[in-house]
Amino acid sequence: MKKLALSIAVSSIALAAASAQADETIYENDGLSLTVGADVEYAFTVQGDDSASLDIDDADFDVKISSEMENGATVFGFFEIEENGQDAVQLSDSYVGFSYDAVTVSVGKQITAADNFGIGQDFWFGVGNDAKIADYGSEVVYVEYAADAFTVVAAADLALEGEETDDEAVYDLYVEADVADGVTVSGMLQSTTDFAADDTTTFGIAASYSMDEYTVGAEYSYETETEVGAWEVAGAYSINATTFVAGFGDSDTDEESSDFQYYLGAGYDLTDNASVYAEIAGDDADDSDMGFALGMALSF
Repeated sequence: MKKLALSIAVSSIALAAASAQADETIYENDGLSLTVGADVEYAFTVQGDDSASLDIDDADFDVKISSEMENGATVFGFFEIEENGQDAVQLSDSYVGFSYDAVTVSVGKQITAADNFGIGQDFWFGVGNDAKIADYGSEVVYVEYAADAFTVVAAADLALEGEETDDEAVYDLYVEADVADGVTVSGMLQSTTDFAADDTTTFGIAASYSMDEYTVGAEYSYETETEVGAWEVAGAYSINATTFVAGFGDSDTDEESSDFQYYLGAGYDLTDNASVYAEIAGDDADDSDMGFALGMALSF
């Protein structure tokens, strides 16, 4: 089987107890608070006869400091240290910002607006998406307005704006709305400026439906420069401490179609902060081997 990339975003319910960090406030006094979190995830994976390996997905530690102002606003700073997969640690997210009512503004090394887009439910493999999306930047200005049933996010990666290099400047917008009971629709628009090539624009639309223990969703994205379209359909079913997930999708251009990809998995919550899972994935390419992952994730 070809190596499958992670989907655009991993669903928050796929590893509800373990993969999402549950940060804990360890100090709070006179409006000042200190919150810490950590998570680690490993998986034993097999793809073909000679490709068994023990892989790390997460091993990080984060700290958030926040202070409330007299006018009701909160200023905050956040940083995360993670294992980079090469037996070394590095500074990952690192930003400062403020929030007031439904508005949050932050600047620094962090996600872009497009990172919020996606309906993937996978534990490990996911469906590859060849419609390029830049979901992370080193000097990102991030603005979010989050109401009860409506969220708007705008972001810009300013790291290389105005420089004559072959790197990219990114501007994007994400909108999400609850349009009916259990129904959420979202859209994404992203402009990428490459100083060594043509500019590109990527847009996406997604919809999901959640009711009790069921969640199903579909998404489509298209990148104008390469004329690549990508789609995915995914779902999850949770009962007691067990979650079953499945998804399939494809990317294609006018010239050719890529291989149809799929995944199927199940996870079990050992505790509120730890879970185990198993997942298989594959595609319909010639001489392709099915992939298998068996993993454990813990968070604090």
